[in-house]
Amino acid sequence: MKGKLAEARLEIRRLKRKLAECEFRNSSLTGKLEPLRDESSGHIAVRYVAQLVDGEIMPQTHPGYDIVVKSSGKRLEVKYSPLGPHVGGRRTRQWAWNNILGPKKAKVYDHLILVGDLDDRWPILIAAIILLLLCFLIYPEEMLKSIYMLVA
Repeated sequence: MKGKLAEARLEIRRLKRKLAECEFRNSSLTGKLEPLRDESSGHIAVRYVAQLVDGEIMPQTHPGYDIVVKSSGKRLEVKYSPLGPHVGGRRTRQWAWNNILGPKKAKVYDHLILVGDLDDRWPILIAAIILLLLCFLIYPEEMLKSIYMLVA
């Protein structure tokens, strides 16, 4: 009986430490998100990527791309998508990015950055690197192949 009681006490201490860690992470992430609460999700994604790449955000009136990377001059277009609902009863959830070539299909940029909300099915990924959003870097030649595959 004493052995089980000691094990239970150890488990309680371990869980209290884990709770404190989670509360700290939560407050840290909340602090990072707080200044962004009044912005649209697309603007949040642009600011997030600009911080990651040390980029300069272009004015909203700029028609070609969203960010210029300071060190290389590369032009980045950023597209945001929330995580969609489960599809067809599957466990998988999907993102859907629209209008990646612009309204007249005339946008010119070096790389496309697709940004999406994190999938809560992967808490280890969130905990390990404290991500706020998930990013995919798409090279132009890959983007054209993907579009061709979708149309074909």
